[in-house]
Amino acid sequence: MVNYYVPEAKRKLNIAFIPVTSHLASPVTDYISKFSKAGEISVTWIVKGFTCITCAVVLEIMLRQQKGVTRAKASYSQKSVAVGFDGKPASEKVLQKFIAGCGLSVA
Repeated sequence: MVNYYVPEAKRKLNIAFIPVTSHLASPVTDYISKFSKAGEISVTWIVKGFTCITCAVVLEIMLRQQKGVTRAKASYSQKSVAVGFDGKPASEKVLQKFIAGCGLSVA
């Protein structure tokens, strides 16, 4: 367990690191599409600014904590993030702004 301070969130996150497994070998969109719920909106963005795998892990955790987000999977190796959300109150624009607030850019 590691305490990681996230300035944008103004709090510490406790992160348990799990060994990387073969799920990173398949695209993150496969992960989201496998577990999508009816009525869920799924998007995948290329993310610029990841400097290490921890960046992807923290982004994933922070996205999952946003209201309306049902799924999130970030990949450092693929420099992408796939997000599933119900559209209330989360929207593509709101989530992209949130990611930008974390010091990353969405392509």
